Amino acid sequence: MVVFLPNVFLYSYSMDIIKNIFLLSINAFLWVSTYAYIKYRNGSHAIVTIVILMYTLISLVCYYIFLAPSSRYYFIDNLSLSPFLYLYFMLMITIAPLLHFSPKKISYIQLPSRQILNLLCIIFSLCTISSLITIIPALKTGLVGIILDSSYAADQYADSTYQRMNESKAGGYNLLAILGNIALKITPFLFFCYLLQKRKNPVILTLLIISLLITPLSGIAHASRLAIIASIFLFVFLYIFFMPFFENSLRKKFNKAFIYICVFFGTFFLLISIGRHSRNVSDVPMEYVFARYFAEGPIIFNNYCMDAGGTREGEYVFPFQHILDRRSQYNETELREKFSNLKVDNSRFSTYVGDFVLDFGPLGAAVIFIILSFFLYHASALKKRIVTFPQLILLFFLIKFCGGFYQYQFSMSLGNATLGTLILMYFCFKILSRAYPKYFRYIPKQNTKYKIHKVS
Repeated sequence: MVVFLPNVFLYSYSMDIIKNIFLLSINAFLWVSTYAYIKYRNGSHAIVTIVILMYTLISLVCYYIFLAPSSRYYFIDNLSLSPFLYLYFMLMITIAPLLHFSPKKISYIQLPSRQILNLLCIIFSLCTISSLITIIPALKTGLVGIILDSSYAADQYADSTYQRMNESKAGGYNLLAILGNIALKITPFLFFCYLLQKRKNPVILTLLIISLLITPLSGIAHASRLAIIASIFLFVFLYIFFMPFFENSLRKKFNKAFIYICVFFGTFFLLISIGRHSRNVSDVPMEYVFARYFAEGPIIFNNYCMDAGGTREGEYVFPFQHILDRRSQYNETELREKFSNLKVDNSRFSTYVGDFVLDFGPLGAAVIFIILSFFLYHASALKKRIVTFPQLILLFFLIKFCGGFYQYQFSMSLGNATLGTLILMYFCFKILSRAYPKYFRYIPKQNTKYKIHKVS
């Protein structure tokens, strides 16, 4: 009997590992096979292929972060099949509208007239100035502190996170800060649209570039890795879509500039990670920290989200619905305290699907995703191989939405305000393009064989 009990324990432990490996393999097989099929049908440079490749890589990295010894600090050693299947189908439902934006199906992009696009770029880039002024003091010390002091990143991140989470909104909202935040989120989209113009105003181009750099620079100022990595991912996704419309000379210049920018911000991303990791008293290796940062979403979703012990009543995904009642919104600390009964909070990544499930439950989230995907799929259907400007706005929303491998990117009041602005832009330009088509022009893809009647 003394010999038998340890054998039973080891057998049970081994069976748990085998079960977890089997479930991780099913999840990986779904994503690998989907990626192979989508790549075959749409090509390797389609935006839908790249998004699915991202989730495929995440599914493969899940093996390492879940089975490594360090996983005991972060995950429950008990996976289930149904959460993986639910997550896969919800992700695929919301990714489906991106199928319309394959390079094989597109020959022209519709843009507003030069005057309208210039005006949009000027307004949005000028609105970001307040954000730039805000981060300059912290950026000065951050650039030096992160390089010279390994503990600076951990201290700065702790301070900035505390301030953000405990920011009081009871006294109203800073309109200038809200406009600046909205402009920061939308400027990358306008930047790529502006690059399609043959004649570029150097002042407008400079303003757009400065606006683009504010978000990753704020990541350095506040020792936030998310601001840096999210900006780089967004740049990559947008560039992959717009690249076929760039002239070869512009493409070469952009590639060179993008490499320099990635090296610069990638270096600070690494330094910030090292500095923040220096305060970690556990024996977790650095490579595990990077892997978990990228791929913990599906496992956290599997461990907690399908049965979290309640919902957040939409307070994270769509707080605007409650602001009219309370005239204020919970800050992050208050939100976590109110829903402290739940098994997980927004300090852990669970993908954008996880945020919706935590807010509305599995059934409510599924209904929302199906309705949303149905509208977006039909609204993004192309006619005559042309992507209209309103459809470009939908594409930008989809890239940010489906790119939320960590969290929902339009959450809380500022995220909702950005979403509301995109919706307003979509309907305004949809009405304008139908009522006044002369105010719009068409940009052809390089070497396209398809012609339309009027191109400018």
